[in-house]
Amino acid sequence: GRADTHPGVTPGEQPLTGSAGAVVQVGELASEKTVAATSLTSTGIAQFRPTVPDLAIGETVTYRILETLPEGSTRFELADQLPVGAAGVLEFLSYQILPLPSTTNLDFVPGTEVATVTDTNGDGVADRLRLDFGTVNNHPDNVVDQNDQIVVLVTARLIDRPENQAGMGLTNTAQAYVNNTPVGPAATADIDVVEPRLAVTKVADVLAGDAGDIVTYTVTVAPDRANGSGPAYDVLVQDLVPTGTSLVVGSVTASAGNILSGNAAGDTQVRVALLSPTQPQDPAITITYQVRLLDSVQQGQLIQNEADLTYASAPSFARQYADDDTAAVRVDLTPQVAKNVGVTSLPETSFGFFDPALFDVAVGETVTYQVVTTLGEGTQHRVSHLSDG
Repeated sequence: GRADTHPGVTPGEQPLTGSAGAVVQVGELASEKTVAATSLTSTGIAQFRPTVPDLAIGETVTYRILETLPEGSTRFELADQLPVGAAGVLEFLSYQILPLPSTTNLDFVPGTEVATVTDTNGDGVADRLRLDFGTVNNHPDNVVDQNDQIVVLVTARLIDRPENQAGMGLTNTAQAYVNNTPVGPAATADIDVVEPRLAVTKVADVLAGDAGDIVTYTVTVAPDRANGSGPAYDVLVQDLVPTGTSLVVGSVTASAGNILSGNAAGDTQVRVALLSPTQPQDPAITITYQVRLLDSVQQGQLIQNEADLTYASAPSFARQYADDDTAAVRVDLTPQVAKNVGVTSLPETSFGFFDPALFDVAVGETVTYQVVTTLGEGTQHRVSHLSDG
């Protein structure tokens, strides 16, 4: 067979000759790879590296692989290797070959390729796609453009595996093969792993109280700006009212989110959910509510109340996170005792002879003392008055 680098007769042209059955190529096969899309609008770019897309655990990423074929016949294969093991784990989901333009110079028909998906390291996660295009003929026109190209889209998911941690950069590598031999440099594209970090704190406005007292709790959910890098989904605060207390109806407030329970009569739990994902730069969320200590509380009882926070890295296939904090109120029913002089027996004696604040008492005169004990509200044992003489 015979081909040349220019159609027609051109001075100085270099004829290319091959024997029957040989693969004849003009030019070189070239590969390009980019991140075409990610599935969550709440993740962006440059959380760790400028221009590198961020990916949350559970999120999908679509890579675009552009293969430019040389003129002539090419026995062409493409392998796309996702990261594995300590380098991070992406799971292969699907691929698509975009329709060729109507003016294409290629005789390849999408759908005729042979696809093989494998798990290269035996961890149960598909991580490698190999496409065998067979022999593709690129009819010469001496122009390198979209008519010489095949575009492959590969979609993968960043899965919840311990290898995947915030700040890691994961590289996806595409390698072209001609006659089963790697051709040209591999084409790569990177993503950076991002994760949410939220912290919950809880405080009570008093440290101690007795029956009937009202305690106000404040629960704060704040982004951990030092360690958080991604959005938090399905944020939920749950606070079960502790034994010995009852919710004050209508007392639950929240600076953001939806109050699911706590404000209706008979509610025994405060539940507040955020309807949209939080970002690392978002302000803290404050939740307040009140409880009343019941008559059944007893002296020394420690009423501990825990607020539980749960959230996720994505709407689905996500990593789950949790945090909690506790506030305690001690029941104090300690009696308060007051003692004073009620009356003396002789009106002739009064007070103020020596100290204007004290009664005067003559020898032989009687004194009646008054002892007043104020009991704390709640359930308590019998209280006795003892005099030391």
